[in-house]
Amino acid sequence: MKKTASIILCLALLFMLSGCAGDSGPDSEYKDYIVEIRGLGAEASISLVDIYKMDSTEEKLSNISSSGEIAHLNVKGVWLDDILASHGVKQADFNGIRFYAGDGYSIIVPKEILVKKKIILFYEAEGEPMKEKHRPLRAGIDGERSMYWVGNLQGLELISEEIAAIREIVLLDVAVKQLEQEKITYYDEEYKAVRTEDLIAEFAAGPGGEHILLKSADGLEKRELMSIFLTGNLIIEGEQQPLFLSEDLPKGMYVKELLYMAYDETAIVSLERLARKYPAEITAGEISVKTIMDALGQAESPSYIFTNIAGEKLQAPQGAAIRPDGDGFTLIAGDLKLPNIISFETGGQ
Repeated sequence: MKKTASIILCLALLFMLSGCAGDSGPDSEYKDYIVEIRGLGAEASISLVDIYKMDSTEEKLSNISSSGEIAHLNVKGVWLDDILASHGVKQADFNGIRFYAGDGYSIIVPKEILVKKKIILFYEAEGEPMKEKHRPLRAGIDGERSMYWVGNLQGLELISEEIAAIREIVLLDVAVKQLEQEKITYYDEEYKAVRTEDLIAEFAAGPGGEHILLKSADGLEKRELMSIFLTGNLIIEGEQQPLFLSEDLPKGMYVKELLYMAYDETAIVSLERLARKYPAEITAGEISVKTIMDALGQAESPSYIFTNIAGEKLQAPQGAAIRPDGDGFTLIAGDLKLPNIISFETGGQ
């Protein structure tokens, strides 16, 4: 009996050790599968075979769908940081990581997630190979939105691009009225919309960068490729407006209830959505400039230079506020007033 027990114990230990030291390998159809790694200054990659040879881990994770439903999944794979370690870097070193799939789908995981959540690249779910559409490898981030869980993973891009400080704030509520509007269909309903290409060309033109930051009222932050953003539209009416959508993206990737979009040194802000999110910050119908800067995560400026749709400018100190006025907005700063404002800049003395 003791001998039998010893044999069973040895077999159990061997099984555990074999799991820690890596798995047998991918299916034959994926023996030559390569995962690209961009952004290191030189071409890099890792084969799926080598990923299977790494120490694996089993984790119970959850993700959140676009409708708010929470799903749980037991997965097996390797930590991204273990892969990056061979290149002398870690995920938190970067301002973002773009994961891209074989079908063209891609998304950028922002810095805020990279510094607080570990990313796993997994090849098993619930003890079995993954669904065909996700094979052979999928990214997973516990407690984050499912859109970051990129399946059929072809590669990843490490983004070192600096995020510029915001110097100009454009009021989206006013800006869209200066652009040509059109009707587009969304879930069988027609809505007024503007082209994102027109919006950027008119109010945020410049050298910029490869990405634009989209921030929604529910806290979602998404860094989208400008090449994709510029092909889309912005719905400007309805309960979910402002809503970004593009024919190049699946519906689950649309961003609704936008607070702002930040590109280079310009932020385009929805005052209506901001007022809904922070009702306690509205005093006598006015929203302070400080509230806007806080929402953008920017420090206050000593003063601001406001511009209205006629091109008139007025410098105002800290403590300035913006008041809805008919179809537009008026700057209020003590005895200073400027009607029909459309934007303001930081950095005044």
